[in-house]
Amino acid sequence: MNKMLILLICVFTFILSSCAPTKQETKEPEKKVIEKKEESIELTLWAWYEGGWEYSITEFQKLFPNVEINVKAFDFGVYQEEYMNALVDGNVPDIMAFDSAHIKNFKDIEGLQDLNQAPFHADKLAKDYPPALWNSGTSVDEKKQFAIPFSTSPRVTFYRPDIMEKYGFPSEPEALANFMEDPNNWFTIAETLAKDGIWLMQRPNELMNLYENQVGFFTKDYKYNRNNETLRKALDLSKRAYQAELVAHFDLYMPEGKQALQEGKIAMIYQGTYGSDEINGFAPEQKGLWRSTRLPFNVYSWNNSSFFSIPGNSNHKEMAWEFIKFYANYQLLTGVQNTVSAYIPARGNPISFEYKNEFLGNQKVQTLYETIMEKAEEPFLTPLDDQAEKIWDEIIDLGIQSNMDSTDILNKAEIEIESKLAQELKILRALKKE
Repeated sequence: MNKMLILLICVFTFILSSCAPTKQETKEPEKKVIEKKEESIELTLWAWYEGGWEYSITEFQKLFPNVEINVKAFDFGVYQEEYMNALVDGNVPDIMAFDSAHIKNFKDIEGLQDLNQAPFHADKLAKDYPPALWNSGTSVDEKKQFAIPFSTSPRVTFYRPDIMEKYGFPSEPEALANFMEDPNNWFTIAETLAKDGIWLMQRPNELMNLYENQVGFFTKDYKYNRNNETLRKALDLSKRAYQAELVAHFDLYMPEGKQALQEGKIAMIYQGTYGSDEINGFAPEQKGLWRSTRLPFNVYSWNNSSFFSIPGNSNHKEMAWEFIKFYANYQLLTGVQNTVSAYIPARGNPISFEYKNEFLGNQKVQTLYETIMEKAEEPFLTPLDDQAEKIWDEIIDLGIQSNMDSTDILNKAEIEIESKLAQELKILRALKKE
């Protein structure tokens, strides 16, 4: 998906000078002498999205005017394969941008630069990042830092306040979030709206999805990690919703889902902070009709993160590192929109907090998003997650739709995943012990 970090451009100097100080003073980055002699340097950056880089590249070129940066974008569904092929044949860019959906699959392969080594010394930056997020860019054996995070996103609720108000429910973001902390209140909303063909959930496992990203499939020691009381309660809620026929059985990426959205038949959507852009893409005429708030049931959950890596065969690794530091550290101190900075000193910025999301009725969303991420944590990601997720989804979906006992569903998932991935888990556990 197109989950991009969009940097806040402060156009007027007097606005910047009048803003309150951030948690950390913004200091001009040191202009290092790299590949001097003023020769032209051309960096290539690969990503799964194209827009949003221009401002940062322009600002970086003020420090390094002899550097050109060319961005090549791939579709989200194919970029991982393109990256893998490039690392195999050696025809690599200087910088690779990753989404967390795929960064985990590069934790146990060769080809990406260890950024803890000289002259990068990424380990000195680790203290300024959430440990769980930083570890997402660490190799399986924990000996190499192959990626640096630059943004992270919680999962939130996007909703139609006009529909909530019409049916007599709280419409202000925090009031609605407080109301939905009680599952019975969420079900009251869902049941009331479903009578008129308006939906709060699209798929049978959607309520389960709200909880899943709170915990990875495996611990750091590669022990199974998804069999607990919280997930049992999530399954109970999911089965209750399914039995009450509160599931639309379509999503936004299906024709009927898009039509339902455009006709005002979808009242809630649970996505990462990029969700406002997604909804806008499907129904731009609904600008101003949506708002964002916390997830139901008092759930605080992560959604996705973004990372930079440098291929080992890059011809300009030091300059690539300069751009990564500029983008992921210094540049974020000037403010961010619709996401949360991975770099902790860039959080709590008054400039960011003043940003108004036009699609969300000029709602100031940054405080909400950062507050959620203070209570959420990125799960431990592994190269086996995609395989585990396929097994998990099949068992969870069948269990919800057949109304199986929740404990039995989770036990079955654990047995199946442990059994089918036994050999791979054995290898990864051995790597951890080396």
